[in-house]
Amino acid sequence: MGGGWRATGPLSYQGVENKRAQAWDEAAEVPLVVRRDPTGRFGGPALVHPADAAALGLPEEGGHVVRAPGSDAVVLVRPDPTVEPGTICIDQASARNLHIAEGDTKNFKQFDLASISDAHGGHGSIHLVELSLEVRGRLHRDDASDHTDAAYDAADHGAMDASDSDDEDPADARKAREAPSAVDADAVARAFCAQQLGRVVSANMLTVVDVAGCGALVVRVARTDTMDAAEQEEAAFTYHCFRGVLSPDTRVDVGVFEGCGVDVRGGVDPAERAAGAQAAARRGEIVVQTTDGEGGRGDPFVVRRKLLRPCIRLTGVVRGESAGEERDEVAVNVDTLTFDRVLIFLEALHAGRDPPDYGVHYLDDLMAAAEELGLRPLAEYVSDKRGHMQARIREWALDEIFAANNAGGCLLLVDGMVLDVQRWLPEHPGGSTIIPKQALNVDSTVFFELYHASRESFLYLREFYVGELRAADLSEVPPPRQGEGSAHEPSQHFLEQLAAFTPWRMGSGAAARKAKLHLGA
Repeated sequence: MGGGWRATGPLSYQGVENKRAQAWDEAAEVPLVVRRDPTGRFGGPALVHPADAAALGLPEEGGHVVRAPGSDAVVLVRPDPTVEPGTICIDQASARNLHIAEGDTKNFKQFDLASISDAHGGHGSIHLVELSLEVRGRLHRDDASDHTDAAYDAADHGAMDASDSDDEDPADARKAREAPSAVDADAVARAFCAQQLGRVVSANMLTVVDVAGCGALVVRVARTDTMDAAEQEEAAFTYHCFRGVLSPDTRVDVGVFEGCGVDVRGGVDPAERAAGAQAAARRGEIVVQTTDGEGGRGDPFVVRRKLLRPCIRLTGVVRGESAGEERDEVAVNVDTLTFDRVLIFLEALHAGRDPPDYGVHYLDDLMAAAEELGLRPLAEYVSDKRGHMQARIREWALDEIFAANNAGGCLLLVDGMVLDVQRWLPEHPGGSTIIPKQALNVDSTVFFELYHASRESFLYLREFYVGELRAADLSEVPPPRQGEGSAHEPSQHFLEQLAAFTPWRMGSGAAARKAKLHLGA
């Protein structure tokens, strides 16, 4: 395929990575006044006085810098004793990429090459595996330094030839603009690599390259990759590449922006590339149809195949990758909200992170989903969570509760349940003062009915549940203090709701409490 040229030749990075004066996050910031490169050339390194290079922490041969505190675009800088101290001489292309103009005073700092890998999860190399260029048009110039701004403005919209000299005959300029221009994709790639080899190249950066037989072309970096397709598949959820070092082994593809007036022979059609990439992405995805929790259709989820590999019951659809351009589909008997939590769990599993700390009121649904999907890690997670929960659940004596609260704890009694709400107090409006004052060491069931009798509040009870008050102490629980509750006993309707939402309670305490309240014992 044309446009797949590779650079060759020696390349040395001596001193660039290992002679950094400071860590990336502690690099010295140096204010410099922007000056246009007086030579009018494109693609050369920016120039600073040796004293400023030393202040930036650059080695003797120079290095890469960015605008502080950080910028996508990176420029190569060389020390030059002829440059005025406190200034940076930079070509128009680099200035535009950095969003700076002549006369601006901007802070710069040394660029840490290791941050390239850090930006996409620490995966892969700092060197580019593949790079895509897009020719945006020709740059006609009698004096390029006077007309580059207009040229780049045009390049941003794919319309070029905006930099003809002011005294050029309009008819001649029109003929030049309308004249077809053809260039070989490999020639563009060679010119770009000759200019940028060994430098940090960023997505969306613009530069001008001189191509024999065609003159100056404005090109844009359309895509950068430091990992090949197989490596990207393995790092799908942490990889995001927008720059890297152009090396002799980097594959460079060249395409053209439609309507820019340049015919790139052997180039890659950006539309075809995008369509191919989208088709490949679709083949690597599965549409998972969930339920609405009541037997109907829930929301569909588009999920990467590799994320679903631990789901043994979905092995058939995961391994049977579609040969066409449409995604495979599968229906699961898992409600939409629960499947969303399953996906969060799977992403953590894939990335090697700790699983989310789901509330205990979600565990039953998550276990059902684990069984439906054949997702053993999720089933083990739920079992471990239940084990920790069961380990803390026991029968409590009333004296124990009083002692714990007097020592600074916050154990509440609701219908005989013992609830430890200490860690929740900061999240409750006024909880740190109101709850200890009003609800400690008394039967707070009526307060729960008055202020928290909602479905969401019922669900959260299991999160705080640590056991039951022993049956012998049920009659000894003090009622709410006078004036702090409209009634000293909760309503029958509320108790029925509470029983419906708490089937997981320990049997002895709950049964005794129900006998006392419901049977008038």
